[in-house]
Amino acid sequence: MISRFFTFEEHATLLEGAYHFPLVILSLMVAIFASFMAFNVAGQAAITEDKLRRNILLGTGSVALGGGIWSMHFLGMTAFDLCLPVDYDPLITGLSAIPGIAAAWVALHLLTKSRISLAEIIFGGVLVGAGIGTMHYSGMAAMEMAPLLRYDLGMFALSIVVAVCLAMLSLWIKFGITAATKSKKLLGKHVLLASIVMGLAISGMHYTGMAAARFVLPPGMETSGQSSDIAVFLAISIAIVTLVLITMVLGISLLFKYRDVMVRAIESERIQSAITDTAVDAILTVDDKGIIKTANPAVERIYGYTQQEIIGMHAAEVVTPERRHLYGDDFFSQRVVPTEQIIGTGREVEVLRKDGERIPVRLGVGYTKIDGKPVFVSFASDLRKRKEMEDALRESEAKFRSLISNIPGMAYRCLSMPGWPMVFISDAVIEVTGYPPEDFILPNPKRSFTDLYHPDDVERLSSISPDVDAFSYEYRIVAKSGEVKWVIEHGVQVKDDDGLVLYVDGFISDITHRKVMENELKAAKEKAEQAAAARTAFLANMSHEIRTPMNAIIGFSDLMLGEALREEQKSHLTTINRSARSLLHLLNDILDSAKLDKGKLDLDYRDFLIREELDLVISTFWLEAKRKKVGLVLNVDDSVANGYRGVPERMRQVLNNLIGNAVKFTHEGEVTINVKSDEKFVYFDVTDTGIGMTQEQVERVFDPFSQADASMSRKYGGTGLGTTISKQLVELMGGNICATSEKGKGTTFTFRLPLEVVEIDDYVSSELSSKAARIETSLTVLVVDDVQQKTLSCFRCC
Repeated sequence: MISRFFTFEEHATLLEGAYHFPLVILSLMVAIFASFMAFNVAGQAAITEDKLRRNILLGTGSVALGGGIWSMHFLGMTAFDLCLPVDYDPLITGLSAIPGIAAAWVALHLLTKSRISLAEIIFGGVLVGAGIGTMHYSGMAAMEMAPLLRYDLGMFALSIVVAVCLAMLSLWIKFGITAATKSKKLLGKHVLLASIVMGLAISGMHYTGMAAARFVLPPGMETSGQSSDIAVFLAISIAIVTLVLITMVLGISLLFKYRDVMVRAIESERIQSAITDTAVDAILTVDDKGIIKTANPAVERIYGYTQQEIIGMHAAEVVTPERRHLYGDDFFSQRVVPTEQIIGTGREVEVLRKDGERIPVRLGVGYTKIDGKPVFVSFASDLRKRKEMEDALRESEAKFRSLISNIPGMAYRCLSMPGWPMVFISDAVIEVTGYPPEDFILPNPKRSFTDLYHPDDVERLSSISPDVDAFSYEYRIVAKSGEVKWVIEHGVQVKDDDGLVLYVDGFISDITHRKVMENELKAAKEKAEQAAAARTAFLANMSHEIRTPMNAIIGFSDLMLGEALREEQKSHLTTINRSARSLLHLLNDILDSAKLDKGKLDLDYRDFLIREELDLVISTFWLEAKRKKVGLVLNVDDSVANGYRGVPERMRQVLNNLIGNAVKFTHEGEVTINVKSDEKFVYFDVTDTGIGMTQEQVERVFDPFSQADASMSRKYGGTGLGTTISKQLVELMGGNICATSEKGKGTTFTFRLPLEVVEIDDYVSSELSSKAARIETSLTVLVVDDVQQKTLSCFRCC
């Protein structure tokens, strides 16, 4: 069945037809126009998010392109004159449009994609070309005529290849070249070029297919003429129908575009309205007469008028009187350019509120033309809060400058780089250096502050690490007058969020006067220390020299008291002996005090039995206390150990001084010694019921040569060194001492010593106790001294 369309007798008569070229051109233009409209509809469908609208556009575009293909086919058929009557089967003719519409839908569906692959281009080109070919040959099959319709197989295949290749080329032009550029102007040219190629694909396939057709004349049949007027009329009718169809598609497309434009316009208007309604600036539009046409809600906050009140007012009414001459009719009509630049600039001015108040605003005026008439847009920003902040900043700056100016010294801020270039330096630099601030400040400093460093201090200051966060240095500078001044500098580093040093802030004060005073005080201190050292050395030497004759006096008086003397002589010798011993005790105290002051008193640490040391001290004062009828009580707590390591001689000396004073100043009652200990210290309390002291006397009880009043030394004797030496000894042994007292009720001295507990067995204890008893009574003693009296007295005592 199919092969018979490609075979005919070799001697058969073939009819030759002729083309009516105006109709050929018309068919080509219809194909191109239909393709162009379809591509535009596809482009609109590609950017449409509404699925229904997208399908409607694709459907109408497919009908337009399919109808264009169908119309081009029949225009091409009517343009071909066979000189024989030709009719068309209505059903087949109508059905022939379906492949064209299907091919158009495939093409438009591909065109709605944002990207397309090579495989899709090939597949789409094959489908579109096949659809065009199917439509063409279906339409050819609808022809009813006397000749037989046959086809040349080679030309038939070529027609299909032409349709497929040109369809693929059209798709490639639409996607490939369009993707290579973003220009909207070039994009429109590519759509036109793709439409031309698609129209050529449709026309090329048709006319190639027509070239493949062979009209075989049956035997005995003669050709006859066909009215060209009917063919032209039919072609024009087909073109008109096609154009109406395409126009309907265009109408639908324009309707959607118009709706989109309206939606965008409404949306843009809403956005614009939202911007103006929510803007914090007052926005006014003014026409060429100076009348305010629109205003946003912010005008009420700035101008004091509501939107309804300010619309219709003249713009000059919100301008201060001294500036109204700038906003006359010439300005709003733009007939004369004002001398002051107003349009397109922002400036700070005052506006007039409804209540007459002047407020500062930043005003910007824009200018445009609508329908050839000037339109002005005014933007006013309220500056009242900013002005308040600026005033506060100015006031703060004035306070800061006043504070900086009254600081006794110069303040500065410098960059953290070699030479420390100054960003700011106060005016006090003139008083310190003699140079004005301008000589040090960037960008063109005449000198650096480091140039003023004294030559002897440059090396020391350059060796200081710059990485410290805060610093304080004392150094010398050479002022402009040549005077050398001492200064003290305090500074801190100012860092950013990343820890990088931005600036160094600091103060430099002149301390030359202080340095002079310090040097004078240092010299005076040295002189005082030398005098004190000389006094101490004098006292030590004198006490040592006086002790020699005093020992002789005491020794010989002791010897003479042992002889038979008259009562009067014995009384005189007793007075001499007691006075000599008192003087010797004084000399011993002075010598101990001198040694303690000079730090030359050595401590001999050893193990001892604390209770035996306490018994020895108590036995020393027991007889004197009994004579005064004063009780002497010793209480040793169970927490006190038996043996300790310390300096028992100095401990006894402290107890002797304190107990001796307690017995001396107590006339009735008792003197109580309490001893206790904890893990670190042994505590000693010496409490009496004597005359007591005032608070002022307690505060200076440990001062050397200090007594309650001048009558004390006359009534009780003593030098006032006992408590002083006791305090020095306690502190030398690592302890401390204090006193509490109440006038007329007694005094309590408390001291503690850090004694180390040691174990002493009974044998060692008995050895220490009876050591003196085991000394031989028969001794040979050699006494040698450079003073004869001292040697003789010691010899006789032995």
